[in-house]
Amino acid sequence: MIDELKNIGLLTPIFTIIGVLIGSFLTFLTSWILKSKESKLKISSQLIEKRIEAHEKILSLAKSMRTTISTDKLSVNGEAITYPILFSTKESYSNWNSSFSIITNEHSHWLGREVTRELYFIHDYIFNLNKRLETAPDNNYIPIGIILRYDFIDMATNIEKSVLRFFDKGWRSFKIKDDKGRHKYPKKVSLDRLNKTNLFKRHLELHKYLGKEEKSFPKTDIKKHTELFNIAPNGLKIDIISLKEVPNIDNSGVDYEITFNENEDYGKPFVFGHCDLISGKIRFDKFDKDAKIFGVDFSAMRLLVNWIEENIEEIDYGSETIEYD
Repeated sequence: MIDELKNIGLLTPIFTIIGVLIGSFLTFLTSWILKSKESKLKISSQLIEKRIEAHEKILSLAKSMRTTISTDKLSVNGEAITYPILFSTKESYSNWNSSFSIITNEHSHWLGREVTRELYFIHDYIFNLNKRLETAPDNNYIPIGIILRYDFIDMATNIEKSVLRFFDKGWRSFKIKDDKGRHKYPKKVSLDRLNKTNLFKRHLELHKYLGKEEKSFPKTDIKKHTELFNIAPNGLKIDIISLKEVPNIDNSGVDYEITFNENEDYGKPFVFGHCDLISGKIRFDKFDKDAKIFGVDFSAMRLLVNWIEENIEEIDYGSETIEYD
């Protein structure tokens, strides 16, 4: 048959037509593949843009949490006492609160899992804070901010770290994962973290500013030593307890460093802990080597307990509970 087609001169045109058809098909296929890849690349680029933009918004939110303003007062260490600017007034806090809700809701579906979990933790924190602020006078927001300053700095730092980790690795992912049921930290993790915040650790100090207008700021100045002692028959001071005001861990109030000396005439004073007049607790969190060897006389401990009982702040506060959504 091929010989017959060759004889009548049709073989060459047939091969030419077949070649044209194959070439056209290959051209179409190549064009379709390139356009498909180009479309996917364009969509991927838009997805990446959206995700990066969402995380940049969250970074701005974190910056607003850690931005502080000075009270023009100095702490006991000579450092400026500052508070988050969002606590300047009741209105400024309310505006920030609204902004937080709007930004997180608008961009939540573009965020990485770790960032989302940090935002939900902040949501739980704010939910608990807002319940306590319902009765707080406007003029008390600055001292409240002083007490909670480190909470907001810590939460902002955790957000920034999670966003930077996303920029380091997660931005390449085009998939929007369905994290239903995993968008929050496990309940135990969230509750443990909430309990470690000043909102709950310092709830007694905070309570002072929640009910009525309070002009004083959280204590920051170190006062003179307080000395407790008994008198021996020979007139010497014995069972000497010295108490020195020191800033507490977050500079939102004061603790008292406790020093013991058996006798004013001999012996070396040694530190054996701290106490406070909010909860009335004695903490054996710091002690010298001599404290382990010689101990503290029970008569001196009785003086300390009596002093705490006489000076403890009487605060009427309700039971503190953590709300977890």
